Amino acid sequence: MGSEGEGGTPKPTACRTVRPHRPVTVQNLLSAPVVPRRRSGALSPQKLGLRHARRKGTRPTNPRKSSSSKHNGPGVRSQRRHAIAAEAPLPGKRALASQVPHPADAYASGRMAGMPRDPVELALLAAADLLPPGTSVLAACSGGPDSVALTSALAACAGELGIRLAVGHVDHGLRPQSGADATHVQGLAGRLGLPFHVRRLEALDVSGLGLEGAAREARYAALAQLAAQAGADRVATAHTRRDQAETVLLRLARGGGAGALAGVRRSRALTVAIALVRPFLGVTREATEAYCRARGLPTIEDVHNVDPRRARARLRAVMPALADALNPRLEEALAGAARIAAEEDILLDRQAREALQATAAGDGFAADRLALVDPALLRRALLIAAQGAARPERHHLDHLAGFLASGRAGRLDLPGGRAVVEGGMLRFETNGPPLPTPADVQVPGPGVYDWAGRALHVGAGAQRADLRVAPFPWTVRRRLPGDRFRVAGRSEKKLGDVWQAEGVPASRRDRIPLLADARGRVFWVEGLPPGPACAAPPGDAVRFEFAPEMDALR
Repeated sequence: MGSEGEGGTPKPTACRTVRPHRPVTVQNLLSAPVVPRRRSGALSPQKLGLRHARRKGTRPTNPRKSSSSKHNGPGVRSQRRHAIAAEAPLPGKRALASQVPHPADAYASGRMAGMPRDPVELALLAAADLLPPGTSVLAACSGGPDSVALTSALAACAGELGIRLAVGHVDHGLRPQSGADATHVQGLAGRLGLPFHVRRLEALDVSGLGLEGAAREARYAALAQLAAQAGADRVATAHTRRDQAETVLLRLARGGGAGALAGVRRSRALTVAIALVRPFLGVTREATEAYCRARGLPTIEDVHNVDPRRARARLRAVMPALADALNPRLEEALAGAARIAAEEDILLDRQAREALQATAAGDGFAADRLALVDPALLRRALLIAAQGAARPERHHLDHLAGFLASGRAGRLDLPGGRAVVEGGMLRFETNGPPLPTPADVQVPGPGVYDWAGRALHVGAGAQRADLRVAPFPWTVRRRLPGDRFRVAGRSEKKLGDVWQAEGVPASRRDRIPLLADARGRVFWVEGLPPGPACAAPPGDAVRFEFAPEMDALR
């Protein structure tokens, strides 16, 4: 500091200028730029602590020279903690996460210079494709370690992701203390300064599904309602790597196929306008528990997780023994297998549709040619062919495949309809009125959209569309009178003529999805060769994919 000259005017010193002290507040801390390397002349935290001490008339021990932390002046970390505690949002205060970052994580999350990012938050940021900027997300929180970690990490990363955030809780009413669980989650939402939404389930219809299945279906329906109430277009759940491994084993134990090995998907359509996303499928339970401990986040444990009457709880109890006997990294191995199987499941679906198209004739399918399709694809092809008329389950598909192999004519009853083999042709008929025609779905940009129970993923997938040729917003819909389509390298024709030339049965055409661009022009039709918009170079296109919804094959 300089000495005083004549008249009390401070004389400039020869050393560098010292900036005025800036009060340490959450706003100042969060608005400060993150500098990966301390530049020449910048003050280290130790020097900043010394300066604060000089102003107080004390001199703390230099932490680099002594392990003692006893001193009279608080260091910068203490200042940060006190500022955060003083400015933490009150319970019940509502705000958007993009406007009010999580105070408790402001320093520990790694946004301060030189601090490493927590692996849980890094995993969340790595799954940013599930949470595009501008989306509104409802974090489904039960109060357990996984969902508490997800909710807190989403709040800490909301600014970087560019999302809006709210918290949702479903009270199943299955335990006396379920009301206390809702209060606990509400307290977490208040601590994070987030809107809170809760829905209590009254009576579960367990017929045909069992208690676990009925609770799951009711929970997702309630989450969809809460998301609509919150204005959210994403529901994020905290399924972890352990959940994925358990799901794979449970489905395989029940005799599932390729779809069973694929486990739970990273995303799927919850409703027409709301997607269900699972950004934590690569995160371990140990990581979520450590995340909560490091931040002092209280959690609760659902007693149903250890209830031996539940299959998942019984499996969870023996998983350590399985890992000891088979593979110490069993959980990781199963989750990796599920990831590969999910990719292959989409490929099998596409190949099954191609095989089905190759056997199409008139308003049905050539039974003799269909019987020659590889068994790995035949069940899947039959399930696709039955859409709009019947809802066969796996044992129906196996029976129908054997019926085709016999070369006989006849009828096979199916849930909702029947399969008819007559005159060498296979047709599907419905018992009642045809299933409702799918409604149009608007696609304003990347995301997950539901059309007739199938998920359209925009922003990821094996197919491409050039946005210069087919700009957003898109519409996924069925055919309309006057639709025209041009296969790349050919002239434009009426869509019906293209289908006829490709041998697509007229009975199936109302159930085939197509994509139209902002000008209403059809640029993609499932099962047809790609149009010019879908022949763009990878760098100029957005990826998309219609994922299969093959419950009968799982």
